[in-house]
Order: sequence, then structure tokens, then C-alpha cells
Amino acid sequence: MKKEWKRRCRRDLTVWYVPDELRKIPRMPILGSFTRQGNIAGKVTLRTACLEASQCPKCGSTAFTEEKIKL
Repeated sequence: MKKEWKRRCRRDLTVWYVPDELRKIPRMPILGSFTRQGNIAGKVTLRTACLEASQCPKCGSTAFTEEKIKL
């Protein structure tokens, strides 16, 4: 079953939806281990998408509530 998260901005009450894979921001490996980690560009892209999903699309606030929605 696919999961999605409904987020509501605490500042302006804007609602947006985030797929489960973008809910948590992945940690980046330390610089010395980049060569051992494989596809760094893919990890940076995923991290960027997660950071964008963690901000209100209207005001940019990172303060929000969320609830799980099962699709």
C-alpha cells in the first residue's frame, strides 16, 4: 500500500502532499566516502527534493504538521 503525507503549514495553513519517499531528508555521506557511496548525484537530487518538500510552497516556512494518508 502506498503512503502519502498531508502537511499543513503552521504559519499560513497551506496544505500540500508529500510522497512517503520524500518525507525524511537523507543524510549525506562524509566527503571522504563519496567514491565508495556510488551515485552521489542521485543522492544530492533526492536530498534536494526532500528539502523542497519540507517547506511550505507558499511562504517557505518549515514549521508544519503532518498526517499519514493511505492510498
